[in-house]
Amino acid sequence: MSEAGATPPRAAFKPRACARCGAPITPNEAVSGGHCSAPACAAASRRAAVDGVAARREAERLEARAAALRAAEPAIAAARAALGGAPGDALTMDAPFTERRLAPADRAQQAAFLAHLEGVVAAGFALPAVDAEATQDAEAAAAAPQAAGVAACAACRGWCCQHGAGRMAFLSAKDIARQRARRPEADAAAMLALYRDALPDRSLHGSCVYHGAQGCVLPRSLRAETCNAFRCFELREIDQALARSRRRRLVVVARNGGRPRAFGAVDLDRADREGLSAVTVAPIGGGPGGGD
Repeated sequence: MSEAGATPPRAAFKPRACARCGAPITPNEAVSGGHCSAPACAAASRRAAVDGVAARREAERLEARAAALRAAEPAIAAARAALGGAPGDALTMDAPFTERRLAPADRAQQAAFLAHLEGVVAAGFALPAVDAEATQDAEAAAAAPQAAGVAACAACRGWCCQHGAGRMAFLSAKDIARQRARRPEADAAAMLALYRDALPDRSLHGSCVYHGAQGCVLPRSLRAETCNAFRCFELREIDQALARSRRRRLVVVARNGGRPRAFGAVDLDRADREGLSAVTVAPIGGGPGGGD
């Protein structure tokens, strides 16, 4: 029997094996990750940790999505009824939602943008001429947005547009060169005025200078190629789901986590005939935050 107050003997370390390759590992390795010091095993363990975080985030996303769609059921039912057809004919998808408030435009932000744009325009006029026919083809495609995307983006209020604040609307010298091909009579001052005159009096606070209540206020033909080409994760999901299901009616619930905030609805056959007037967008549960 040990003397009173004596430290009990430490338990002997039980040899353990690397969880990756099976090689023996030290006590420190056993408690710091369960793998040996081999680079391949360390890399595999890091990948597993990253995959675990990604899996948890995806589970959280799906849980929030399900909660938002449950909460939006009355609005979804009303949107489906308005679209017509059988209740199961309309595909229901989700999109993000920005809570940024609509406010008077930040004139200091606009001035900083225009100062930056002067340099972009100068660089665009220094580039070689762009093929006018190719530019017109690209702009025609940009000017004909898919109705499904418009329904989603207008309900979302342009989540991705927020990134344009720090990237000066993503406009580049190449974008200006394309505008030169479309407007050969315009000089640098006229080009700058084109973008200056498009600045709104009200925009979403803290976002891109062109971010209006339902996304970009610039005509698609004036937007950066980056903006026209970009399709977020949710838009790609919508494209894929429409292609798989072959459905022609769509309801998109824009959500902030598990809270539904707005919806966009469209009958794609009607949109083919009537254009974007076939798209309906409405708030859910009070809708977007107010103005000033």
